[in-house]
Amino acid sequence: MSQVENTASTHARDEAFALLRQVADDFHAQGRRALGAVVKPEMVRRSYGGFVEPVLGFSSFKDFVLAAHHGGFVDTHPAPSGPDIEIVPPGAGPQPAQSPAGRGQPTPRFDSVRDDLWRAATDWTPGLARAYDRDEDRVVFFAEQPAPLEPAEHTAARRAWDTDRDRFRLIEPVGMDGQIEWMREFTSALPSGRGRTIAELALNRERPFGEFARAVRQDLGLNRMWQIYRKERVADWLRTWMLENKLDVDIFIAKPQPGADNAPIVAVIDLDVEAIRGRLHKVIDRMPASELLRLSIPFEYVIE
Repeated sequence: MSQVENTASTHARDEAFALLRQVADDFHAQGRRALGAVVKPEMVRRSYGGFVEPVLGFSSFKDFVLAAHHGGFVDTHPAPSGPDIEIVPPGAGPQPAQSPAGRGQPTPRFDSVRDDLWRAATDWTPGLARAYDRDEDRVVFFAEQPAPLEPAEHTAARRAWDTDRDRFRLIEPVGMDGQIEWMREFTSALPSGRGRTIAELALNRERPFGEFARAVRQDLGLNRMWQIYRKERVADWLRTWMLENKLDVDIFIAKPQPGADNAPIVAVIDLDVEAIRGRLHKVIDRMPASELLRLSIPFEYVIE
């Protein structure tokens, strides 16, 4: 690399580090948690697609952030859950846990994103409009163009939208590419091992979205980590949407805790995974070859 090329490369990295710092400052001032999976799309948006970490010489966004950390541009902290990292201005601590509406109270772990908002954020069905009804505090869905035999609620929602658009706020969902990017960010932050290998293999296949979802479901621990991670990504995305639309919406719904007043008591089965493995080994040892050949085992499980 020539001196001129090296200088240009260094300048581009410094510009990217400065942009990262700007995003970290803005998120911190707004009281938002700046997790890597949310910050990267924001950097891409602000740079109009110009931010691409491999072009800057980094193999992953996490490597880029760590380099910025070592350079004094930002500080980092482990995410509250999952493998992501939180990015903050130098010397700042992590953001405190917030309530679903951002009112400063811890969010219970049994909370989940409201079904209507979850669908609005993650369902990218073409031709489907998603609009938050401010009067009724709910998301309505309807085909952008009238369709034969469409549900009555679609017709009613479209009529309300056409009559009083100021009452609604449109929601543009996270498309397949955006959700695959979440999967890649999650995978790149996993420690080396079988779980990361499974996820990487799935993401390198022809249809990474479906392959990743199927592969992760086969591992209870990995699936739990991914579900928590995805919920946080969806929640952060919805908070950004609220800020842009000047809304204050309760995006979570609390699931009653077992034993709470007027709530059914749900039995919790504590699975002894090792005991189950032992029983399966004994069953397999007793099976004839003809039965063994009929077993369906994902290819990933034969990888050491």
